[in-house]
Amino acid sequence: MTNVDPGSPNFCLTLAVFDAERYATSVVPAFIAFKHKYFGHEGVVLHSHEIRKQIGDFGILRNRDVRESFMEDLTALMRDSDYQLISIVIDKPGLVNRYVRPDDPYELSLGLALERLSDWAVMAGADRCPIIAEARGKRENNALAAEHLRILQHGNNVVPARLFAGLKLPLEFVHKERNLIGHQIADLAAYTASKWFSPNKGDPRPFQAIKHRYFRGGPSSFYSLKCFP
Repeated sequence: MTNVDPGSPNFCLTLAVFDAERYATSVVPAFIAFKHKYFGHEGVVLHSHEIRKQIGDFGILRNRDVRESFMEDLTALMRDSDYQLISIVIDKPGLVNRYVRPDDPYELSLGLALERLSDWAVMAGADRCPIIAEARGKRENNALAAEHLRILQHGNNVVPARLFAGLKLPLEFVHKERNLIGHQIADLAAYTASKWFSPNKGDPRPFQAIKHRYFRGGPSSFYSLKCFP
């Protein structure tokens, strides 16, 4: 946090929350059909960076007609699919300016995201919410798993441990190559949320398409889209 890239001032952690049955019977088939329409198979991972840069499989987007159709269909999928979102955007320059010893953005956002996930579980009447995180590397995974356990057991500077009493939030890591639709929805939403809190918001349509996926809940009644600090 000593050197913040001015071109990337925000860090965003996003959770896409699904009902398991609807995810398997509705969300996944819709995204697979979308992939078959544009790529002829379901093996393509929808990654926001590659889509924006039109690289790899997304070189097809250099064709304007294909790009417009692709983005229209993808926006409709993100708008109409059955899921809810939790996004924590960390303003890295703001964090550095406010705190002498700022917390790690990933660890800070994890605590805030788990707080909102516990709110969702209360509203949904759920006592178990498995978290499937995208694997990054052995050291990074171990660090995140340790922080996840510490937050659940002891809380952190912003979240008390009592919020998680009686709620099971097991954490599992799955590699990007496994092509989980849930990870791809979270990735696409994370970039959109991060961009929304940037000085240059750009095209508002992507955020407008998903804003209704952020729920309101918990005693604080905060939206599950939060920019900190």
